[in-house]
Amino acid sequence: MYTRGVTISLVVALAGGTLAGCSGGAGNSPAPSAGSNDTGSKAPVKFSISYPTTVSTGYHTRIPDLNQDKWVKKLGQLTNTELSVKVTEESKMPVMFAGGDLLDVVGTAGTYTNKVMSGSVENGVFMPLDDLLKQYAPNLMKKVPKAAWDNVSYQGKIYGIPDYLDNPSRRATFIRKDLLDQTGLKAPATIDEFLNVLRAFKKLGVENPYQMRENFKYSDLVFGAFDVLPYKDQFKLQGNQLVPKFFDSENVQKALQVYKTMLDEGLIPKDFASITSTVYTKSLNSGKAGMWSAIRRACRITVLRRRKSFRRRRSRLFLPRKGRRARADTSIIHRLSVPSISKRT
Repeated sequence: MYTRGVTISLVVALAGGTLAGCSGGAGNSPAPSAGSNDTGSKAPVKFSISYPTTVSTGYHTRIPDLNQDKWVKKLGQLTNTELSVKVTEESKMPVMFAGGDLLDVVGTAGTYTNKVMSGSVENGVFMPLDDLLKQYAPNLMKKVPKAAWDNVSYQGKIYGIPDYLDNPSRRATFIRKDLLDQTGLKAPATIDEFLNVLRAFKKLGVENPYQMRENFKYSDLVFGAFDVLPYKDQFKLQGNQLVPKFFDSENVQKALQVYKTMLDEGLIPKDFASITSTVYTKSLNSGKAGMWSAIRRACRITVLRRRKSFRRRRSRLFLPRKGRRARADTSIIHRLSVPSISKRT
């Protein structure tokens, strides 16, 4: 029980420190309370942990041996652990379960109902954490909302530690303030003002006044302004029926007309529908974009990446507004990063 107790305390710490970065979802993992066992004066606890990813590229792919990475070693030093770390693509997780190649702790960017979990919780692969959480992380139990715990519970038992979003909307639109200052315009608060700022950026010679991504990813600004976000958790009453918001064909057409205007006037790239995340990121980092949408915490990351090359360029975050005047609704993104402990621990 001691080993499992220490493991869960460490998993809580590791989840807060690293899972958010690996899953891309930004969340809020509270710091765990101090456990009843102090591992500082004891031998390091050894366990293996798998972090989820949805991409086949990234920092972990450039490291020959992830366990020898200086940051992994530093994490082990700070937590008094000997970690065996693995990053697993979500698409390959079913193969991991089928082959029985389980690590002590398995992270997933979702809940146990995610298809990549292959029914593992229901089939008893992982252990319930209720008693261990109450004993070793009581403050965590209080801090995390009940709804988040419910999302990682099966038949009344907790099987994962949720990395949840405490802000109802994690996305925002970013604007280059140095360019905005040159135009003499204020930060846009309506769609009309938004388009006018982009037109002013184009006159300044900005290559991509607004930087789009393929498949209308991060299109919250315009679709959200007309309250027709095309997400699976966005519904509204239409008569006596609860329907997806994008069933509102009139406002969908208005939103698409905004994008057509942007395309016709050269405010977005001609190949906007096929711009990959790599091309999108390069455009931001090279200073070719005047405005773009991303997760809010990306602001600090973008600023740090550009600091050496673009010391005078500043970005400002602003929130989209609905239609021509009113404010937009925010969207709740139910995405969790969940580490679960297998019974082999």
